[in-house]
Amino acid sequence: MVFNIQRYCIDDGDGIRTCVFFKGCPLHCKWCHNIESISFSPQEEFDERLCIHCGKCKEGCPTGARAIIGREMTTEQIMKIVLRDKPFYGKNGGLTVTGGEPMAQFASVYQLAQRAKIEGISFMMETCGFAKTEDFIKIAPLCDCFLYDCKASSDRHKELTGVEDTLILKNLDVLYHLGVRIVLRCPIVPGANLDDDFIEKIVSLGKKYPKMQIQLMPYHRTGIEKARRLGLPPQEEFSVPDENLLSQIWEKIEANIQKA
Repeated sequence: MVFNIQRYCIDDGDGIRTCVFFKGCPLHCKWCHNIESISFSPQEEFDERLCIHCGKCKEGCPTGARAIIGREMTTEQIMKIVLRDKPFYGKNGGLTVTGGEPMAQFASVYQLAQRAKIEGISFMMETCGFAKTEDFIKIAPLCDCFLYDCKASSDRHKELTGVEDTLILKNLDVLYHLGVRIVLRCPIVPGANLDDDFIEKIVSLGKKYPKMQIQLMPYHRTGIEKARRLGLPPQEEFSVPDENLLSQIWEKIEANIQKA
């Protein structure tokens, strides 16, 4: 179940990449910007701003005001699109699976990783880390890099995401000691997860896993409009961090990691 395939992406791994967005996620983050990715089922989206009240909804919306988000695709259908982009990948680019949570559809994402390997295409994964440890161990040899989420302090993780972070931290430890490349992606959401305990957690992980890269991911309000179009309950709005705040946070994290 896929809800989007974006081509020519430059922010989801190395080089130019094709991003496949898997639908369905076990987490329910309060700030989720891909809120259409949480449900494992197709959903109808309606944007009244595009509606011209023509009454042709059943025939197919001519303006795109109504759309179905999510469709089943085979590995071959996905790879047909990925292979079309292969000439642009160069040495560093390739395929990134994201979501939602790709590991929630493990059989499908594993098959896709195998096909990418056969075709000589770099395979990366963005993951929240909340999946079976044995599945991560199985797919690790096929994955060039895990873009691994660190969403909140351990004390507030369930409150903000819907799950405890015990399994997530266990899987991070297992992957690191398997020697897999990991980029720890940390959403910065002022008014939600941004507190001293979260910063301390990032610092602690940075000290524990010195070869792991850390990225700060600023919150944006995309999910608010998406929730409205999907007819979901209104999403809470948080502050968008500016560059100055992000720089201050990064300097604090870097300085404390270097103290180790």
